[in-house]
Amino acid sequence: MNVLFLCSANRDRSPTAEQVFRDVPGWYVRSAGTESYAETQVTKEMLDWADRIFVMEERHLKSVVAICPSCLAKITILGIEDEYSRNSARLVGKLILKMANIVALDEWIAQRFDLDSHAGEVGMAKCKKTEFYTEENPSGPWSRALRGIREKAASDRLIPTSARARSWWMGWLV
Repeated sequence: MNVLFLCSANRDRSPTAEQVFRDVPGWYVRSAGTESYAETQVTKEMLDWADRIFVMEERHLKSVVAICPSCLAKITILGIEDEYSRNSARLVGKLILKMANIVALDEWIAQRFDLDSHAGEVGMAKCKKTEFYTEENPSGPWSRALRGIREKAASDRLIPTSARARSWWMGWLV
């Protein structure tokens, strides 16, 4: 699936989304901006290439529809305001939470965060070796766990203890 993430300037939100989701199996991910000053400005060719288009705000949807009215059915608004710096833990967490409610990412999330694959069955989500546990949320087995992970990463200096988790988080902490 070809996935395109769009924000205004292609400096913070959409490049972060591209980086976060580029290793989802079967996804080919790009990012661009809707404004003339964007680092990579969205083109009609990019919009035609994309199977799914995720825009950060409603104004981005309007910009896309102005370029390609037939793309409307491919667009999803994530509702992420321009208040995050590139690759910040809070932005990464918010992107993952929003996307997990739109597309099936459970297996990828479990691998990416080293979560217990049986968490849904036992009613607990467990982030291995970071000693973080949370009860299952009715909206999905991973949503509450991810919210907790995001909050912990955003709080002062939480670094997981496992080498794998630590190296991943270090790459995202600002």
